[in-house]
Amino acid sequence: MKRTFIAIEIDSSEKLLSLFSRVKEELSGEKINWVDEHNLHITLNFLGEISSEMEEKVCGVLKELTLKKQTFEFKLKGIGVFPGIRNPRVLWTGAEDTESLCDLQQDIAASLIELNLLSDEKPFKAHLTLGRIKKLVKLGNVEKLVEGYKETFIQKVVVDKIIFFESVLTSRGAIYNPIEVFELNK
Repeated sequence: MKRTFIAIEIDSSEKLLSLFSRVKEELSGEKINWVDEHNLHITLNFLGEISSEMEEKVCGVLKELTLKKQTFEFKLKGIGVFPGIRNPRVLWTGAEDTESLCDLQQDIAASLIELNLLSDEKPFKAHLTLGRIKKLVKLGNVEKLVEGYKETFIQKVVVDKIIFFESVLTSRGAIYNPIEVFELNK
């Protein structure tokens, strides 16, 4: 059994890496597990533990689906938190112009339902996780950060492939190993 998810890798621009560095610096006194900058991605569907037989079926579905999809782009913009500013647990940057991204995610989810794989029941909210908040010394630091960056354009993202990943949990954090890469039409 492998712990798996389907995602879009983010080719980080200098602006994104610079912003990420500033955010980490501004919140350096808080207990936050930061995402490794080499692991930045937008999760389309988290599958959890699946068998090798199911892995093959998922690969087949993704191959068929991506043959019908065109390359597209969207924008990363702003910083926010889940579930809300009063009890933040996840710090993220958001996405704009996401109609094609949402269509892709919904088509994948529909295919996974046909395989009897349950996808997240939460509605899809396109975002790039920056860190998971464990404990805050001063909530005001996060509020100030979110307010200060909420309208900041970060970068365009060109989506020309999706990746089916295995997530291996270790004491040093998750390691993401690509199972297979699926190219979209140019």
